[in-house]
Amino acid sequence: FHWSVEGDSAPIKIFDRNPALTEGTQVINYQVSEDNKWCLLCGISAGAAPGVINGTMQLYSIDKAVSQILQGHSGVFSSINVVGVGRDVETAQILCFEDRKPDQPAKLFIMEVGREKTAPGGVFRVAPQLIPMPADAANDFPVTMNASKRHGMVYMISKMGYLYLFDIFSGKPIYRARITTDTVFATTEHTASGGILGITRKGQLLHISLNDNFLVPYIVGQLRDQELAIAIASRLNLSGADELYSAQFNALVAAGDVAGAAKVAAESPRSFLRTPATIQKFL
Repeated sequence: FHWSVEGDSAPIKIFDRNPALTEGTQVINYQVSEDNKWCLLCGISAGAAPGVINGTMQLYSIDKAVSQILQGHSGVFSSINVVGVGRDVETAQILCFEDRKPDQPAKLFIMEVGREKTAPGGVFRVAPQLIPMPADAANDFPVTMNASKRHGMVYMISKMGYLYLFDIFSGKPIYRARITTDTVFATTEHTASGGILGITRKGQLLHISLNDNFLVPYIVGQLRDQELAIAIASRLNLSGADELYSAQFNALVAAGDVAGAAKVAAESPRSFLRTPATIQKFL
């Protein structure tokens, strides 16, 4: 049911819980997409082996009145701007969720929902990415997941208090650290910082956000992922990848790829490559 907190309207029934999320299942999360067309109900139940907690999610389409069962513990909706060849709309309504099948490692899925496969430009979808679970937390599982629209990141917190950070456009893991030994039972996006706020069972309030000045240098120095560093620096207009941009630009110019070099210059963070000196290289 959905029940508005404004006025005196009555609760409105949206859908029935799938039998897979009824007896013996504890509901731990519920999400609704920004366009109010998709719902995600997340539940957990005891597994067959000691210490194992199964996750089951019900993805429901309000327009089509149909459900799909996903094996996992947590997920979140978000909307992102996608630039694709021939794509008729830039905004994509996406679903990010943890996929955890029996005896298989946990993976992060990111895919567009509500768009037909035959639509112009296709459907936005990221190849499933392994979630880097620590060796001492084999049975750990996510209890919350939030998307930052400001940074294009996915924040995930596990039962054991581990924080995971993923790039929403590639699914690549960026950071993992244990931030608490207490269980975080509720989180929400903190729009002012682009981070999240969380509350533990003991009443501790957590505020987690990115330091823009160190994000790209961290990806370059610690992850050594130049492609990701360039993509994030360009998307968020951040410093830290100027040398990589310059090297890429010069390589394209040397190879005679004028269009590619011009694109790199146009997308360079803070437009640092859009200078008279750059223009001279094309003459």
